[in-house]
Amino acid sequence: MQFISRWYKDRSIQQRRQLKLGAILLAALFGLWFSNQSQVVPAAGPVPNPGILSSKVRVHVVGAVASPGLYELESGSIANDAILAAGGFTEEALQQTVNLARVLSDGEQLLVRAEGEVGAESASGLISLNLSSDTDFEQLPGIGPALARRIVEYREQHGSFGSLEELTSVSGIGPKLFGQIKDLLTL
Repeated sequence: MQFISRWYKDRSIQQRRQLKLGAILLAALFGLWFSNQSQVVPAAGPVPNPGILSSKVRVHVVGAVASPGLYELESGSIANDAILAAGGFTEEALQQTVNLARVLSDGEQLLVRAEGEVGAESASGLISLNLSSDTDFEQLPGIGPALARRIVEYREQHGSFGSLEELTSVSGIGPKLFGQIKDLLTL
């Protein structure tokens, strides 16, 4: 240690300043490197929701298609891709009831209605949020043609309704109107 002390004292003031500056920079770099290393935490266990990270979407295609079933498609696929994966429409399919350009979401069910199907009322007489057409929704109190169309468009853009309460996400359906019609609805 004395050797270093003597060597340091033998340096000019300018050299001492440069040495101090170099030591400070070296300490700062070491501190920065060390702090980055301590933030690296290895993953513990499986990822909680692998669907978020997946490049695939799983879609259940049902109704008037050649081969109904569960299909795994590339993320960003549209309804037309799911219909093609299911072998295409059958002759009875009401193709106009499906927005073929809609981007699919993981875990959704894509229903292709067929000609002659009874409306979207369930056996209990309730209107299905996930199966009803514009005209079905117009049967509800306070729902006119424009609002009925917005409900269908919302479903086409966002996929099937996950709960009755999600209906309040449709522009024009507030808590008051929802309270009037919720007992007439089913998923």
